[in-house]
This record gives sequence, C-alpha cells and structure tokens, in this order.
Amino acid sequence: MLKHDDTTRTTFVGDHPEGADLAFMLRRAGDQRVLLMERLEGVEVGVGAYFDGSRFLRPACIDFEHKRFFPGEMGEMTGEMGTLAAYDHSEPLFAATLDRLAPRFAEARHVGYVNLNLIVDERGIWPLEFTCRFGNPGFAVLAALQRDGWGDLLARMAAGPSAGPPAHFATLPGWSVAIVLTVPPFPAHTETSPSEDDPPVFFLRPPEGAELDHYHLVDMRMENGQLLGRRRSGHLMIVTGTGLTVQAAQESARARARNVVAPELRWRTDIGDRFLHNERERLRSLGWLP
Repeated sequence: MLKHDDTTRTTFVGDHPEGADLAFMLRRAGDQRVLLMERLEGVEVGVGAYFDGSRFLRPACIDFEHKRFFPGEMGEMTGEMGTLAAYDHSEPLFAATLDRLAPRFAEARHVGYVNLNLIVDERGIWPLEFTCRFGNPGFAVLAALQRDGWGDLLARMAAGPSAGPPAHFATLPGWSVAIVLTVPPFPAHTETSPSEDDPPVFFLRPPEGAELDHYHLVDMRMENGQLLGRRRSGHLMIVTGTGLTVQAAQESARARARNVVAPELRWRTDIGDRFLHNERERLRSLGWLP
C-alpha cells in the first residue's frame, strides 16, 4: 500500500502479486515522500470514542469505511464514498485496542475524538493509523445515532472527567449508513472552476424539520435560491439513514440519496454490503461480534 505525503493525492492499494502496479505508482510519485505499508487481507474496521482529557466517554463506536470509487470495491481510492457504523457491540474491540491507550492520551492532555483504524484477521489485530479529529463522512454517520446534540457532547468532553465511572452519552440502537454524493471531477480536485460550471442540485421532496439532519452539504453554494455544487471538487453532500438492522439503515440512506437530483450525480449503492456478505461472520467467528 502506498500513501503520499500530500493530501491532494489518494492512497494506492496494489493488487499485483509481485508489486508491479505499485512499482509504477512509485515511479509516478517522483522524489516526494511516501509511506509504504504491507497489505494485509482481513476485515478493515475502525473503533472510535470521545476523550475528555482523562478517559474515553462511553459508548465507543465501530465503523466500516468504503473508500473505493465504484460499487463492488472497484476503481481508485477516494477520501471515502460511504460508511457503516454502530455504537452497539463495540466494547470487545474497544477494550482490546483503543481503551488501552487512554493513559497516553491523558498524558498528552488530548480532548476530542479518536479513531483507530485496524485490520482484523485470524492472527490478531493490526493497527493502521490514528485519526484524532472528526472524519468526513464520519461525523455524519455518528450524528445520526447520537441522541445528544454536538453542543452537549462537546461540552461534556471539554468539562473534563468527573468522579465515578466513565460518562455515558445517549445513543440509538442499531446501525447508521452514510452515503457520499458526488459529481465530476470527484475524486479529482481543482483549485478553481468557472462558476457557470457549478451544477444545480435539486430535492424531489425538499427535506424539512428533523429530516434535514440526514442531509449534510459539503462543497456547495446558494445563488438566487438555487443550490449549486462546486465543480472544483464535485463533493456535494452526505446522506444518512438509520435502522435496527444494517439492511434497514441501508434502505433509509438510499431513499434519501434517490431524493437528490443533479447532473452526472454518482453514489455507491452497496455501502454496508461487504459487512453483510462476509465481514460480520468473520468478526463473529473471531469473537469480536456477538
């Protein structure tokens, strides 16, 4: 796996058994700094929690990112095309990984969200990287499951620890699915683009009230009452859906994605399928999910 020291370039995961495809990408990288990591075949899963300067608030979450551009895990890597997440059933992985690092975060006086990305296989747990900030669409997929508003949650973290057991915050049971909606040139990005190239974005049924909480605009603007996506990135919005089952959360998110119309709109229809078809049973067989 090849990671660039440049936020404008995406990660590359090689498929050739002798690394020929990766060698080409290395030559293309030139003399810039890169990070090479061994590719592991396992379940990629993240475990995350909010840290109040002394300990993690409960519950932690688990998440399953989908970075490939096309359904079926095809195409180039993107920042992300969608995520499956839950607060339920996170404790075994959390206790074995992130929670063990609480003393280190306390020493650093860290306050905020922490996510640890992992590969899990039959040999064990392999940490990949920390993300000590809110992710995109990570913030959206979690917000759909959090009963408290962001203000209350951030205030609880900033207030620091209190005596007694770790503080808990209220969450919904079940699963959340986030889907990223894009237009060209995503996943590429240009610094600027003519304003007349910005595509209009429409809702078949304009969301109102609580329904608005499931639509998160990203790189968009308003002109004369018309929503426009910025052509410089093509990153329009994130839609979310929740449900007691993965399938229910999927259909809820897909229904909201189908409610959006824009020229050349693209989004993945299979967010969560990988978990249903393989990853859930594999994690269960290894003892990480009930």
